[in-house]
Amino acid sequence: MPELSNEERFFREQEAQLRRKLLAEMEAKAAAAAKKEALTRQLGGREELAQRLHDLGFDADTAPALHLLPLVAVAWIDGQVTLREREAVLQVAAAHGIQPGSKAALLLTSMLEQRPSQTLANEVFDLLHDLLAAKGLHPHSLVEACLEVANASGGFLGLGNKVSPQEQKLIESLNATFSAASRDRVVDRLH
Repeated sequence: MPELSNEERFFREQEAQLRRKLLAEMEAKAAAAAKKEALTRQLGGREELAQRLHDLGFDADTAPALHLLPLVAVAWIDGQVTLREREAVLQVAAAHGIQPGSKAALLLTSMLEQRPSQTLANEVFDLLHDLLAAKGLHPHSLVEACLEVANASGGFLGLGNKVSPQEQKLIESLNATFSAASRDRVVDRLH
């Protein structure tokens, strides 16, 4: 076999790099498609909702935390998350099968440590609204869980109304967004 010139070696190496890059891009796209397909299966075949979740960065492992993000918003409403609020959110997560150390639990924990942007919160709330509507669900337990988080701290020496006006406003907004059917029941508990 004749020895290759420096120029031929250079072009062959360039071509080999392009082949590796092409294969790596295809592998990455295949992995992304598999993640999206897993989300679509979790959502009962709702491809549009799965795409929106995927676009926000959720996957099959973090999607279980999605419906708990309003609790995070309630915990952050006064600008900080107390230990009791954090514990309340994590207890609700555990009650919904989110195991400590799982990607869903890590997502919740990170959002309790660093406040999510309002843009992310708005996108998540819109997506939750559409997801619940697509499933024909009324999120009574979600709104009530928000009340539990709001009640986890506040009041004066643990007495009086523990739900701050800001928390009340957010919970009423979430309730209106998610479920007109449960509005009266939740608003009665706020007052």
